[in-house]
Amino acid sequence: AAAAEGLAADRLRLQQPAAAAADSTAARVAGSSAAVHVTYVPVNPNLSNSNSAVYYIVQLGPDSITTAVLLDLFVQMSSKACFYELRTRQRLGYSVSLSSSNLHRQLGLMVRVQSPATQHDALAAAVRGWLCIFRQELQEMAGGEVLQNQKKVSVVR
Repeated sequence: AAAAEGLAADRLRLQQPAAAAADSTAARVAGSSAAVHVTYVPVNPNLSNSNSAVYYIVQLGPDSITTAVLLDLFVQMSSKACFYELRTRQRLGYSVSLSSSNLHRQLGLMVRVQSPATQHDALAAAVRGWLCIFRQELQEMAGGEVLQNQKKVSVVR
């Protein structure tokens, strides 16, 4: 694909995330034993520009009403926490957002971080770290709040 688009093969590479668990949801949805992400790092034509950005997308699978509702609920529950952790607490960048993605009828969760000083590898590692921590927070969340959200989803079904 890189050659077809005229991209240098060394700038586009598929990678196994170091922190990906073999039993992760993304790996199960994709039908493989581990999640995979693509890194594309274009050559910066302006060497005095230290800005970098990362678009971290977790592919969730085919678009369906149930998955889309759960994804929207997750985005509503987690976008402020993502912004607070990565932008406010860690001060990684000047722009941080979390949103849903629907590309070619495949749903995904996207975290975008733009930074004037932090390199893309460190940004991606911070996003992975936040996702792992937030997953644990959701699992430990008081049953009342989780139950309320489950009831909202079951009403939509």
